[in-house]
Amino acid sequence: MHSLTNSQIRVRASGKRATSPLGCGTGVPSERFPLELLPTSSVRWYRMAVPTNSTVQVSEKLAAASIQDRDAMNSASPLAGPPESPSVSDPAHHIRELVTGYRRAKVTALAVDLGIADALKDGPLHVDELAVRCQTHPSATGRLLESLLEVGLVTRTGDNYSLTPAGELLRCDVPGSLSRWTTMSAGMQYAAWEGSAHAIRTGLPAFDAVFETSFWQHLASRPDAAADFDAAMADSVTESCELITQDPALRGATVVADIGGGNGKLASTMLDTHPHLSVLVVDLPGVVERAARALTRFGERARVEGADFLTRVPTGGDTYVLCRVLSDWDDTHAAILLDNCRAAMREGDALLVVGGLRRPGQPAARGLLDLHLLMIIGGRERTEAETADLLASAGFRLDRVEHSLSERTSLVAATAV
Repeated sequence: MHSLTNSQIRVRASGKRATSPLGCGTGVPSERFPLELLPTSSVRWYRMAVPTNSTVQVSEKLAAASIQDRDAMNSASPLAGPPESPSVSDPAHHIRELVTGYRRAKVTALAVDLGIADALKDGPLHVDELAVRCQTHPSATGRLLESLLEVGLVTRTGDNYSLTPAGELLRCDVPGSLSRWTTMSAGMQYAAWEGSAHAIRTGLPAFDAVFETSFWQHLASRPDAAADFDAAMADSVTESCELITQDPALRGATVVADIGGGNGKLASTMLDTHPHLSVLVVDLPGVVERAARALTRFGERARVEGADFLTRVPTGGDTYVLCRVLSDWDDTHAAILLDNCRAAMREGDALLVVGGLRRPGQPAARGLLDLHLLMIIGGRERTEAETADLLASAGFRLDRVEHSLSERTSLVAATAV
């Protein structure tokens, strides 16, 4: 991996932990979260109703939000893709809005990092009371709250502030919470973009250049960062889990090998949904240790195996799953991964590849996320045709492609031939 010299631009993480009296996801240092994962929040579940657990107040608030409001929240995301009929009436204003977008990202992250969102979970608070609970400066807190009001995350009645349905998702204790994802996205990954020009000039990850280590090496050396990344990823895979667990391939499967299965979130979902299945989670040794703890309740139905899937993929499954894994790698490493999967599989075994498909010109176009993968890990999103070519080269036949309702997540089903 390439690194900038000491004379070139570089961002140094302080390693200091921002603290908050509220806990539960607050006070997490942004520097520890390097990778952005497109969220599938509870404002837009795929074939899934908003939770109605009466013990969680936010469920009622989210359920009360209109479909139009929730769709508007999603379409407002900078990753939501271009509008169908883009029109810029004031080009100068448009440029200013693009360039100052960092302010919205940081204001949103402050609501998580300072514990603002969690402090408002029980209802409206006066700005002074909020400052006491969050141990912040009263006047500065008021100015932050006015900024959160401007971006639609809080409402104000007099000097009392409360969360909007979107703001509720910044709490750490709600279904579909985006608190970890927010901190992750506005932290180290934000800093990594300081090396973006280097990435475009060289084709190598900006993360490596800025932090003088790769993203994966960073996780390996920082168990706390790895655990936090696992948690953020688990919060963001709901739509992928829905596609996989509802796929007909699982009804005829016996043993599913979840390659790059992380902390076992997908494995748990598959085992809960399909009682006839056994699942083998394959990932690096330090990662599957965490998965093993999460899967103990399934007994012998769940197994883990530590392996570097770029070196070897274990045998023993009749269906293999790559959930949001293939796009982590450039074409050379993606081809190695698929070759290793094919070597472990028998003819006729199924492979499910789940993630985003790049479809230029479509409403769910993902050019910004594709570029972000280059910046952080050197990966890329691919079109259906590019994915088919990789699969064919590794000895697979592409059978079908399914898309989630939002069109942000796709499942490519293939067969080993």
